[in-house]
Amino acid sequence: MSNCSSLLLGLTDIDVDLVGIGADGSRDVRVLTAPAWVGRCPQCAVVSTRSKGWVVTRPKDVKVGPDFPNLLWCKQKWLCRNTSCVRKQFTESVPQIPPRARFTVRAKAEMAAAVLDGWRSVAEVSAAWGTTWNTCHRAVVAMADPVLATELLPVRVLGIDKTRRGKAKWETDPATGIRTWVDRFDTGLVDISGDQGLLAQVNGRDVATVVDWLNAQSAEFRAGITHVAIDMSAGYAKAVRQALPHARIVVDHFHVVKLGRVPRILEVGSDRL
Repeated sequence: MSNCSSLLLGLTDIDVDLVGIGADGSRDVRVLTAPAWVGRCPQCAVVSTRSKGWVVTRPKDVKVGPDFPNLLWCKQKWLCRNTSCVRKQFTESVPQIPPRARFTVRAKAEMAAAVLDGWRSVAEVSAAWGTTWNTCHRAVVAMADPVLATELLPVRVLGIDKTRRGKAKWETDPATGIRTWVDRFDTGLVDISGDQGLLAQVNGRDVATVVDWLNAQSAEFRAGITHVAIDMSAGYAKAVRQALPHARIVVDHFHVVKLGRVPRILEVGSDRL
């Protein structure tokens, strides 16, 4: 098939060989490994000439047009001819479809973006892609971890609230056998005045949980926080007074209205909380 079909698919390092319509009306796209990657060992990059036969895999890719095309990747298994390589045999792979991958790299990136930037739940995205919750969640973690590892930008107004993630229960440590009561509440810390969104989500909702996270940040970061918006939790208020004594505590609209009080943010002094 002409190179135009490969360009239309947009996956680098594989070539479209044939396109057909399946029994269910979906498109079946048979692809082959691009010549530059045929027989190339993913470990040592030496090109092999000893083929062990053909295999067909079905990695899932992004939508192209109205639906997801069914990729059928016909590729070869090889024996590595580099005697010092730890990989004695391998199956062809390319950067966009790593070894043993069930999804292309761009498909995982699109799933993660749907959760992180599209404000959709992991369950919703995984169902739309026809995969498991764990697969989608791993894609989200892989994209989020490098971002979370970077140093936080200054925050002027910090928001603190809790999120429930199941029921609290006793859990046994497999190493020590000690049973502990696990709190199923997390504390979320968000940048209200800026555009950084969720800064962190830490397990627990007590004073130590918030204080430990704030103390782990730089002195400059803490000094730049002028206001902290919380619900009416005495624990959160105590944590802010300990770690950010200079910041003013405010109660967010939602919890004020929920309790039937004046529908505006109530600013309260440290002697009121």
